[in-house]
Amino acid sequence: MVFARIGQPDHETPAVMVTDDPYVDISEIADDIDGDFLAAVDLAAMESLVARAVDAAVVEPEPTDEQRAAIARLETLLALVEGWVDDVVTQAVADRLPSSPSLREAIQRRRAVGGPSEKTFATLVGMQLRPRAMREAATVFAAMRSMKGVEARDARWGHPDLLPSTEDLEDPLGFVQGTGEPQV
Repeated sequence: MVFARIGQPDHETPAVMVTDDPYVDISEIADDIDGDFLAAVDLAAMESLVARAVDAAVVEPEPTDEQRAAIARLETLLALVEGWVDDVVTQAVADRLPSSPSLREAIQRRRAVGGPSEKTFATLVGMQLRPRAMREAATVFAAMRSMKGVEARDARWGHPDLLPSTEDLEDPLGFVQGTGEPQV
């Protein structure tokens, strides 16, 4: 257990107990709080205490195996969406936008560095959007389009079982060559 003193560093300010028990009864503490106490509370110190607790991962629970598996599936699904969008957009603008290859490369560089959305996912969910997985997904969809056509590429979205798995992204061309036409 950790004790923290909130407010001014005198002996009249009550100490607040921080515990691992999620069922702490704070009604007694709340009964002791009056207007004088609230006037003496140093909000900056309280924010600092909370920030240090968050930085120290005091309040961050350890993810379960099921949560880790769900995060991995979500990472793969987001990579597949990015890869499909990359292939569709590349084909749509190839004849209309002469600078499309340089724009595509700039977008890929930005993905490699990670933007605000990637950092938010990493912070809130613990999910990393991996640029390599996105590139491999784009390779899967581009190869599928060139070998089997746009309809076969897009038919993969007809059911989650038809989409490439994380393991399939490790060998994108092997996945495309080894798959038949999806039954939709």
